[in-house]
Amino acid sequence: MAKKITALFFFSLDCSNFGVNKLSSMKVFNFIRFIFCCLLLGGFFQVGVAQCDLRTNGKETLRLEMLSEGGTNGAGITWNPERKIYYCAMAGNMSYPIEVFNSQGSSIYNDAAGFDFRGFWYNPKTKSVEGNGYKNFGIWQSNMNSKGFPAGEGITILEITNQPDDNSCGAFEPKKQLVYFLEPGLSIFSITRSGKMSKKKIQLKDCPADEGSINYTTLIYTACKGKEFGILDYEEFKIYFFSKKGKFAGEVSLPDNATPESAFGFSYANEMVFIFDKENRVWTGYKICQ
Repeated sequence: MAKKITALFFFSLDCSNFGVNKLSSMKVFNFIRFIFCCLLLGGFFQVGVAQCDLRTNGKETLRLEMLSEGGTNGAGITWNPERKIYYCAMAGNMSYPIEVFNSQGSSIYNDAAGFDFRGFWYNPKTKSVEGNGYKNFGIWQSNMNSKGFPAGEGITILEITNQPDDNSCGAFEPKKQLVYFLEPGLSIFSITRSGKMSKKKIQLKDCPADEGSINYTTLIYTACKGKEFGILDYEEFKIYFFSKKGKFAGEVSLPDNATPESAFGFSYANEMVFIFDKENRVWTGYKICQ
């Protein structure tokens, strides 16, 4: 950026010397300051929007082995970027665990969840783990202790009576504080944390697979521009990505040793797709971007 500004400065001086541009020194300074601000803002907006060039094949990057007991189905995994820790939750009962891992994948804490999670996410605005529950249990926010670990207690912040399925796992968009649900027919609707429903649904178009091979409970939200939504083809071991307008945007293949399921066990955190291995109680993270 400094080179660009320097070039602009000398270009302005050269032009004035030849009579092409007779700006005063103050006008030259203001012109350079204006260009600098434009470049700075341009860089800011580029950083603020996540970019993602999809890999052909997901790259196994991280394994989180749950040491706690209870439950078979992994509800989800989420990442706290401030404390650099992962949270994992099991679906099926409020007594089933939430387990916390450091960035290297070592288990550092576990406790009863206190809620029967389905969707599961970290909300940077509330600095809490949250999620939607079974059937009409609504959206729940966990109390957090001083270390940023869930305390096993919390509050229901919204009652929901219209989940597409009793076991629907919502996907969360932090910027707009929206929860998305995958519906039969491969459409998506959203709801705010205050209970406001989206006026129209997003229809996923040109999906390469039949709906019958898609994990029916779970949708992921990536924040990658043009590839915001992901769904799992558990038969073909593939993840299909779509834009916010429902346009098909590409696919990533999982390795043959992956363990995709028809329900649950599919999540997204820290720029990785995670698949849960029921038998070994391991979340495996795959890098999907170049």
